[in-house]
Amino acid sequence: MIYRQMFFLTFLIIVHNCSSSIQESKIDVINYNLQVALESSQNQLDITAIVNFEKSTKIDEFELLFNSNVKIKSVKSKIKDNWVNTSYKLTENDTIHLIIPSPLIDHNEFTMLFEYNFPIEVPINDVFYIDRGYRWYPMIIDDIASFQIAANIPAEFEMLSAGDLIKANPKNGFSQFIWETKIAVFKIPFVLIKPGRYNKITRKCEDKEVCFYFLDDDPNADEKIIDEACHAFQYFNTAIGPYHHNRLTFIEMADFQGSNICTGLILTGSNVIDQFRKGYYKGLHLTIAAQWFGAGVFGKLNDRGFWFFSISLPHYLRLMYVKESNNADAFIKQLEKPYHAYKEIAGTDNDVPIIDIDRIDTREKALVIYGKGPFVLDLLKREMDEMNWNNFLRELYQNNMGKILTYDNFKTNLAKYDKDGNLILKIDKMMINKGIVDN
Repeated sequence: MIYRQMFFLTFLIIVHNCSSSIQESKIDVINYNLQVALESSQNQLDITAIVNFEKSTKIDEFELLFNSNVKIKSVKSKIKDNWVNTSYKLTENDTIHLIIPSPLIDHNEFTMLFEYNFPIEVPINDVFYIDRGYRWYPMIIDDIASFQIAANIPAEFEMLSAGDLIKANPKNGFSQFIWETKIAVFKIPFVLIKPGRYNKITRKCEDKEVCFYFLDDDPNADEKIIDEACHAFQYFNTAIGPYHHNRLTFIEMADFQGSNICTGLILTGSNVIDQFRKGYYKGLHLTIAAQWFGAGVFGKLNDRGFWFFSISLPHYLRLMYVKESNNADAFIKQLEKPYHAYKEIAGTDNDVPIIDIDRIDTREKALVIYGKGPFVLDLLKREMDEMNWNNFLRELYQNNMGKILTYDNFKTNLAKYDKDGNLILKIDKMMINKGIVDN
C-alpha cells in the first residue's frame, strides 16, 4: 500500500531509450521557436520548429528524437541569411538522422528549421494534450531549453503551455496564444481545452497568480483547494526563492492518473483532485514544491542522483511546509513513517543506493527515494543547523535555477557550508551505500 501511494505521486516522466549517437553527439538545444496551427478539421497540427543548437565537437551528422508518425515537409539549415535544404532520414523508432551542411561543420552554433504535420488521431472533444513523451518536437532526451510557442487555433479552444502567457488574441473565429519561458525547461507541453467545460478560479499570491481549471463546480471545496495551494506557494516563494514565472496553472484531467508536472503547468487527474477535496493535500504540496526543484532546477535524466533531486528533494520541501503550516509532530510522523518502511528492506539484496536508482520500477526503489531520501536530507539539515540549511537551499536554487543539477554540483554548493569536510563525507556515505543512516 505504501509503495502504491508513493508511486501514485511520482512525476509522469516518460523515459525512452536512445541510441548512443544521440548521447555522443555533444549537441545541446539552446532554444525553440515553435509555430503551431490547427485548422477546424482538427486532424493534424501544422508545425514550424526553428531550433538553435550548440555543439562542442566537430561533427557532420547527429540524431534527435522525433515522432516517426509526423509528415515532414522540409528540413532546412540557416547558412548566413539563407535557408538551405538539409538531408535527413526519419526512422521508425522515433529518431531523425540529420546531416549538417559542410559550411556549418566548423560552427559551434547553428540553426535548423523543421516544417511538418503532427497527426491528431482522435477528434478533440474537450481536451488535447501532448508533451515531450509524444516527441512532437525534435529533441535530445536529457536536454533542457528555453522556448517560445505561438499557436493559432479555433476560437472555441484555449491553449496552455509551460512558462508565461505573453499574448491571447481572438480574431476572425481563431485565437492566437503565445507562451514563452526565458529559462530552460525540460518539457514543452501543448494543451488545448474548451473553457466552457471548466470552472476557472484564479488567486493572487503575492505578485504571482495560482490558477485552477476545475471540471466541476463545487465552490466551497474548490476555494479551499486554491487557498491551500496559495499558502504552499507563498511558503516556497519565501523560503526557497522567488518563483520565476507569472502564473502556476493546474488543469483537472478526467482520464488522467496522478500528476504531470511541467514548468508553470500541472496536469492533475480527477482522482487526485478528489483527494484534495477531502483535505488530503500531499499531492498538492509536492507538485508545488517541484516547481522549485524538479521543474525549476532539474535533475539530469539517467544521471546519478536524478530521482533524488526530482522526488526526494521536493518531497522534503513538502515536509518543511507541513512543519511550518501544521506542527512538528506532523512533520516527524510523515518523515519517519516511510523511512521505517524502508528500514524493513535496508541492507538486503533488494536495497539500492540512492545514487544508483535509474528508475522507480519496484517497491524497494520507491522506499529508497520516498523513505530514505528525505531522511538523508533531514540529517543533512540537522548537521548544518536550520539557518545554514535555509541559506544553502536558497543558494542552491539561485545558482541552478533553469539549469541541470548534478550530484557533483550539489556537493560543490554544499562545500561552502562544510568547514571540515565532514558534511560531504557523510552525504557520500548515505547516498552511495545501502542500509539505514545515522540518526
